[in-house]
Amino acid sequence: FELFADQAALAIQNAQLYTELYNLQRFQEAILDKTPVAIIVVEDNGRMRSLNATAARLFEKAYAFNPDRPLLGENLLRLLPDEERACWQENISKSGEKPTEIESHKLKAGAQDIFIRLRFSPFAHLEGDLNGRIIVAEDITEKVILEQYLIMSEKMIAKGEMAASIGHELNNYLATISSNAQLISVNITNQQYEKVPPKVEAMVSNIDKMKRFTAGLMDFSNLETKKVVCDIPRLVDDVVFFIKPQQKFKGIKIELDMAPDLPKTEIDVGQIHQVLLNLLMNAADAIRDNETKDGRIVISCRSKDEGLEITVSDNGPGISEEVLPRIFEPYITTKKTGHGLGLSTSYRIISNHKGRLSGDNGPNGGAVFTVELPLR
Repeated sequence: FELFADQAALAIQNAQLYTELYNLQRFQEAILDKTPVAIIVVEDNGRMRSLNATAARLFEKAYAFNPDRPLLGENLLRLLPDEERACWQENISKSGEKPTEIESHKLKAGAQDIFIRLRFSPFAHLEGDLNGRIIVAEDITEKVILEQYLIMSEKMIAKGEMAASIGHELNNYLATISSNAQLISVNITNQQYEKVPPKVEAMVSNIDKMKRFTAGLMDFSNLETKKVVCDIPRLVDDVVFFIKPQQKFKGIKIELDMAPDLPKTEIDVGQIHQVLLNLLMNAADAIRDNETKDGRIVISCRSKDEGLEITVSDNGPGISEEVLPRIFEPYITTKKTGHGLGLSTSYRIISNHKGRLSGDNGPNGGAVFTVELPLR
């Protein structure tokens, strides 16, 4: 009887332990299902062993998966669209020993794209000799949209600040064209035909300058992100051509120091145009606010590792030690009329290009900003 009682007590205790473990498992599953990030556990070959409700909703939204279709046991790679498969396969393979991350990955999802941050981590706790991965996906669509609006607003602010200078410069080109056209009419009336060709050349020259000037403005105004292969020295030259006539840069010498035979890089031309413009306008403001004599801005470009390095330096007062650590934070400015968004927006643009933007004081005074960009 005592043996039977002991066995019954043990059975009851085991049942209680099983119930507690079952409840704990249900509790943990409920937490994972309520987590706002998608969590997927896959084997090396892509077979799904676990996924939470957020992951199921993400797949349903991005890839139009049937919500009633059971996904456990399915091969994730076979379910993905052809254009997505290679990216996921590569990161599953690379993350066998250490995690890999994708800061921003775009999923085509009907009317509106979805942007997610992905992290692939090794997971060695599957049964047997199987190795797996934990894939964590966070929906950052709203964050990306807000960043795009911030970049757009910064462009609109800069365009408003430059409007008077742009109008003044275009008027100068038009005045030259108009005066030459009037003189051509007089020359023709007086049969002074030999004087006509130089004036036509002057008109064509000014029209070409207007085309280049407005092309720079359109590059800057483009609101869509579109990466193309670009010649950085040519872009720098176009930006300098665009800003030189503006009143802010009168009396400031701009020097270019471009290394020969620089490789082309893949960038969003309008956004990098915006970064260079921000850095140059900040340099000009610092020189003017400090009433620096013989103001000078130097733009240099060099190859560095697997990319390019662009530096913009000036002989202004430099950056104060109080401001320097926070120079890329929003709304940090030393200008009386500044809004403090230029450098923070530039920092985000360069980060989105997988590059790096840094600022410091030069060894001989003035500020030095360095842009590092990968070739691809």
